[in-house]
Amino acid sequence: MAFKIESLTAFVAIDENGDEGILGFKGQNNTWLPLICADEERVKQMYPIAEAITEEAKKPYRVVQFLVRVDITEDVVKKFGQ
Repeated sequence: MAFKIESLTAFVAIDENGDEGILGFKGQNNTWLPLICADEERVKQMYPIAEAITEEAKKPYRVVQFLVRVDITEDVVKKFGQ
């Protein structure tokens, strides 16, 4: 059975103006990776990373869950036969 993403949880930094942005960190090969998760286990694993990032930046963060899925590119999926 295939895993289908039904919701996303994002770790969101908040600046002094109240503006938000997705927290991220540099992974291998200096590639930026956003703190976005699709399952509860991964969310639990990301909390220490979010804490370290925001503590160093001295900025607060919140965890936001997006629950509505809208498939925008169904034609791309059909193109590749899935």
